Amino acid sequence: ALSGRGGMASVQLPADEVRTLAPLTDGRVEVAAVNGPSSVVVAGTPEGLDEVIAEAEARGARARRIAVDYASHSAHVEDIREELAQLLADITPTAASVPFHSTVTEGRLDTSGLDAEYWYRNLRSTVRLDSVIRGLVEAGHQSFVEVSAHPVLTGAVQETAEAAGREVAVTGTLRRDDGGLERLLLSLAEAYVHGAPVDWTVRFTPPGEEPTPDSGVPHVDLPTYAFQHRRYWPETTVVAAGKGRAVDDWRYRVVWRRGTLPDGEDPRLAGRWLLIAPETPHSEEDPGAVSRTDVPTTTEDRIAAALRAAGAEVTLAAQAAPGDYAGVIAAPRSLRDAVALLRDLRAADVTAPLWWLTEGAASVVAGDAVSPAAAQLWGLGQVVGLEHPDWWGGLVDLPADWTEDTGRGLAAVLAAGRADRADAVGHTADKGAAGGEDQVAVRESGTYVRRLVRALAGGRRPEQVWKPRGTVLVTGGTGGVGAHVARWLAAEGADHLVLTSRRGTAAPGAADLGRELEARGTRVTIAACDVADRDALAAVLADIPEETPLTAVVHAAGVATFSDVLSIDDDEIVSGTAAKVEGARHLDALTAELDLDAFVLFSSGAAVWGSAGNGTYAAANAFLDGLAYERRARGLPATSVAWGGWAGGGMLQGSESVAGQLERMGLRQMQPELAIGVLSEAVGQGETALTVTDMDWQRFAPVYALARRRPLIEEIPEAARALTGGDPADDTTTADTNAAARLRESLAALTDLERQDTLVDLVREHAAAVLGHASPDALTPDRPFKDLGFDSLTATELRNRLNTATGLRLPATLVFDHPTPTALAGLLHDELLGGAPDDPMDALRVQQELDRMEKALLPAVTAPDMDPATRADVAQRLRDLAARLSGTDPDAAPRTADGLESATDDEIFDLIDRDLGVG
Repeated sequence: ALSGRGGMASVQLPADEVRTLAPLTDGRVEVAAVNGPSSVVVAGTPEGLDEVIAEAEARGARARRIAVDYASHSAHVEDIREELAQLLADITPTAASVPFHSTVTEGRLDTSGLDAEYWYRNLRSTVRLDSVIRGLVEAGHQSFVEVSAHPVLTGAVQETAEAAGREVAVTGTLRRDDGGLERLLLSLAEAYVHGAPVDWTVRFTPPGEEPTPDSGVPHVDLPTYAFQHRRYWPETTVVAAGKGRAVDDWRYRVVWRRGTLPDGEDPRLAGRWLLIAPETPHSEEDPGAVSRTDVPTTTEDRIAAALRAAGAEVTLAAQAAPGDYAGVIAAPRSLRDAVALLRDLRAADVTAPLWWLTEGAASVVAGDAVSPAAAQLWGLGQVVGLEHPDWWGGLVDLPADWTEDTGRGLAAVLAAGRADRADAVGHTADKGAAGGEDQVAVRESGTYVRRLVRALAGGRRPEQVWKPRGTVLVTGGTGGVGAHVARWLAAEGADHLVLTSRRGTAAPGAADLGRELEARGTRVTIAACDVADRDALAAVLADIPEETPLTAVVHAAGVATFSDVLSIDDDEIVSGTAAKVEGARHLDALTAELDLDAFVLFSSGAAVWGSAGNGTYAAANAFLDGLAYERRARGLPATSVAWGGWAGGGMLQGSESVAGQLERMGLRQMQPELAIGVLSEAVGQGETALTVTDMDWQRFAPVYALARRRPLIEEIPEAARALTGGDPADDTTTADTNAAARLRESLAALTDLERQDTLVDLVREHAAAVLGHASPDALTPDRPFKDLGFDSLTATELRNRLNTATGLRLPATLVFDHPTPTALAGLLHDELLGGAPDDPMDALRVQQELDRMEKALLPAVTAPDMDPATRADVAQRLRDLAARLSGTDPDAAPRTADGLESATDDEIFDLIDRDLGVG
């Protein structure tokens, strides 16, 4: 009924501007769909559409007819309203389990309302895709998949998200002329690397299982040498804060980056170094001995040998010894040893930089075995660095297996640290100069440095949804964070909660909490139990009913202690670590044989970045992080969350003054309900260690790095801006800025012709990648993108690649406004360099340009098949150039134009050789 009466067209203009076009003002054409900020579809009569296209093109906009002969979403549809009602009368819609967002109502809709009248409105009304997408991105959605035979809306979706100030990933499923299974799997993989959950087991045999005829395609082994590779998709830029849900800005994780230390060079150390070794059988035979055998047999012996090989003089001692040292190296075995060492060094008035060595304190590379006890020492060491920045050298984690490269790597770390301190002399006003890398790991593959980075929620796929069931044990469960967790567990359907605390039902608020939880239908057991007492804890576990077995543990018990590191005594170490450390050890041992859904450890940010005055507390929480890695290595579940500040109760409950001080420093308090939501996601995503904190980096970073450089936080964009004096209102990501800066720097060293060539090559390289070509050779600089096969989808992909490569934010209509690689390179030149002309060339660059001209010119003009007219034209241009150059030389002998005009072509080339120095 509609066919043959009308048509549709797409117009790249804002909807409000489209409505001002003449055929829309007189009603012959209507707005059929608003897909994005500048992506509109109109529908109406054929002649009206022709006028729309002509008027839009006159305004400089792109417009084209869509290959249909009907006018959907216009008044034409009203003629088939009754027919639609009859055809769809028997449909009985039901409520869907997946949220449904309607482009008719511009919001979420109960699908039981998708009756015949709705589908008429769907065909008659304007499609408001832009409004729906904007609502979804503002609600925090970050991944969009267009399910269709060929993506046509991905560019509009991305443009809408960008207009809303959000970063999203948009993918399709199939493509025109590429609609098979391979394309679908490729599209799924693209969505997967952007954080979308994909159940690959439907198609591929799970790792470790033998393939069967019904189990899908088997896995294949990776190449034995996987380091020479090329990225299939470009790396995405770092997303700054404020791009998604508020809680997404709270997620961080510790990563290890390859260091820039000279791994391949022999490091050089100078001066005398004190190496403190614990008592060994060798030293017990001769307590005063400081010399050792020439054959390294212990870790300390190997360290001493490595330092000596680097040129250092080494004094090996069992304890602190007075002296003037270039540095002090120690590998304490326990918290007590570490604290005693600090006091001994202070008593001996040794102020040389102190370097702590650990083994297995961190999971740096695949296969690393983490020791929770070593992680404790790392946590305490960070606090020493905060309280005594001038005394502190840093932390170095060593591998379990010592090699010659280990010693060389350690010496390189120490040498770099020594050099950084030397560079800081005379630059005391520069806070960034006071120290270099202070948290380093040495591995067989090189040196690594520790960094705290954002952990985007979309970056990990959900392994499973944590749905509490059976019995869940919450230690420290009657107050503070434990009570908040208990309420969430009850609301999520846990059958039975066992809440432990030292005082049990006598704890303040415990009885009321129990009644509140039972009113929600959850059985509650409140047990008086010191989790540091293994027997008492075992008894609590033994009393759990068989019909509701233990399925999860949340270890939230702990005690906060406050004292500087030199004042920590044995009693504080015992009391400060009993609940967290001993309790975690016992829980681990007593539940190791159970099939748990979750084993959650409540750690603290103090274990991640340190906290002055909280040395014991930081160490205890670092133990929990280490235990999580150690359990994972045994194939057991574990998630350790290092928390920032909690509102409404937490580890600082009752210490309001400390909480207020942290708030002023930039550690904002999180609402418990939101924080627990992040916890639930972390467990479901299989996180081992995650940091969750609401940070005001503009406040925190300058204070944290006041006394010395703190590389740990320098990859967080907001912290980096705060440390460098950048504008916090600037939402350009650090990665964007760095990419643009690197490209500008490389372009600045080139001539204008070389810049253009470089940018054209950049465009061709990425265009070839988008089109699937192995090389850009087939893409000539002046061939239009349209002729190369670009459509709206590939145009968007090219724009995204160039955004990443240049750090710019280029428009979605990029390839249509600049239709060739050469034209697009011109845009990049103007955006990166401001369109400014070259600075005056120095003599060397002038010579380089002339060399380029000579190499290109002479072979061409002397070729036998050179057209005489062309050769004459070239010669004339050279005459003009020589005349202008002669006119700029005040000492040059005057030449008349007639003399140049009368010169032969050969004489002109000889003249150029002499005057321009290219002969």
